Amino acid sequence: MFESFVLAILGQQISNNIANSIRKTFIETYGLKRVIKGSPFYCFPTPETITGTNIESLMKLKLSRRKAEYLIGIAQLALDNDSILNPEPHLNDDEIIKHYMTIRGVGEWTAHWALSNGKGSLDSFPSGDLALRKIISNQYFDGKLQTEEVIKNFARTWSPWRTYATTYLFGAIRKSLV
Repeated sequence: MFESFVLAILGQQISNNIANSIRKTFIETYGLKRVIKGSPFYCFPTPETITGTNIESLMKLKLSRRKAEYLIGIAQLALDNDSILNPEPHLNDDEIIKHYMTIRGVGEWTAHWALSNGKGSLDSFPSGDLALRKIISNQYFDGKLQTEEVIKNFARTWSPWRTYATTYLFGAIRKSLV
């Protein structure tokens, strides 16, 4: 879950292209490098590595001070109390989202991102994602941008497969199909 939270935080409030560039730089800067058959590969940075750095170093990767603080905080949680990042298995997705949102730097979007990418939830839906709101508004509401609440209610029709719907919609955006 540590990796999912870090990747989600690195992608908060920015475009997917910029997020991917920052993620790549982050991993190449702090991850262990291995060369296999002449090609470099990078391991994801460990919590120990992240807690061993400082906010100013992270900010050199084009991160805000807050994001740098959040990353160090998540890394410290992973070292101190992994149960915060990995809640009880009997909790349902809504309970897990609420649990994750108690972590500093984790809002609803980040919680959904971590839940779907880290825990493999099939029914997570980040209704606050602006790109997702735009594509659903364009495809299902004649282009009029809908509120987060309208999008959240609309997406209930896709339950229990909302993560798949989200994946397909983002894929359509990336492939310029919509």
